[in-house]
Amino acid sequence: MKYFLLIVVLFTTFHSYGRHIVGGEIRMQVTAVPNRFSFTLIQFWDENTLTSGNRDPSVELLFYRKRDNQLIQKVSLPFVSTRNISYKNQACASFRSLRTLEGTYTSQITLKSSDYSDAGGYYIVWERCCRNDDINNIQSPGSSGMVFYLEFPPLTIPNSAPEFSFPNGDYICKDQAFSMNVSATDNDGDELRYSLVTPMRGNTGRNNPIGDDYPKAGYPLVEWVPTVSDRNMIPGNPALAIDSRSGLLTVTASQLGLYVFTVQCEEFRNGVRVGLVRRDFQLLVIECSKTTPPEPVITYNKVKAEQVEYCPERPISLETDTAPNWSFQWQLNGNNIAGATSSTLTVQDTGSYSVVKSFKNLCSKDTSSQVVKVLPGTPPQRL
Repeated sequence: MKYFLLIVVLFTTFHSYGRHIVGGEIRMQVTAVPNRFSFTLIQFWDENTLTSGNRDPSVELLFYRKRDNQLIQKVSLPFVSTRNISYKNQACASFRSLRTLEGTYTSQITLKSSDYSDAGGYYIVWERCCRNDDINNIQSPGSSGMVFYLEFPPLTIPNSAPEFSFPNGDYICKDQAFSMNVSATDNDGDELRYSLVTPMRGNTGRNNPIGDDYPKAGYPLVEWVPTVSDRNMIPGNPALAIDSRSGLLTVTASQLGLYVFTVQCEEFRNGVRVGLVRRDFQLLVIECSKTTPPEPVITYNKVKAEQVEYCPERPISLETDTAPNWSFQWQLNGNNIAGATSSTLTVQDTGSYSVVKSFKNLCSKDTSSQVVKVLPGTPPQRL
């Protein structure tokens, strides 16, 4: 009987590890009801290691006062949905078995004004262990936890936290220039500033994989491997960097591997910081063929397009040349459009459209088309 219980404990612990979680963040948005907020925790999952046993049915957010780390409240968020993250180059994604999902936990909660009146503000954390064993830039990743973190001001200062955009499925080709937009939006119109910060490993471990509310002195950071620091989280020439104003990540990676990093977005109002949110994320550096397909050209009515008009009553289609060995991924405002992988796209909204072309059976560098601006058109006259 004792051996049976030991096996059950080991099985349960193994399946509670978070190695399927490759990133995520916390969100906090005001609602129409005073002091009632929508709280969301986003997890990005590696579908290859996701099982019914390691997907959390709910998550618990812990709310603390910054001044003295006093626990104020615990909030449980139920799991509500998943969404596929699209990769623009399916050949490379398939070659490395890259399959990523977004998992969402959310609920609306009313906060008491008397509990959140301290001028120093508050923070929310969620902790989980353990990270993927295959991560190359931190020490002992398989026994290192992760922490998602958000700061917000007292409720006397109305505020929604910045919200990171939905990511494209992406990877980095070694020795080739790479960029990725990780910007956020802010409903209050606050000034946003971006930086790369060391990920937190927190207080969880293999024997305690789920975060708890016991008093803590802080949240320890991960330890970089000897060749890595805050300045080269992904080694390269140049190494990983972020534009503090636009949130654009850039790197020309020099080493293959899987790399974890954290993007911090701070919000400023009238020059004063009112809050921040952090996104944990991972990117894979792979070897890609330097063979490049011809650059795609977007046409409308068989003519190269730069600007067209659209209205829902008059659908339009954008096209590009096709061939059996090419693959496509259409983008709107730089974001992959889920399922838009043919040579023709029926436009369903205004914005800036482009298409990425890659080889169907060769993992190589891809190419992008010109940007086509789709503007609001005049609806047809009704008879």
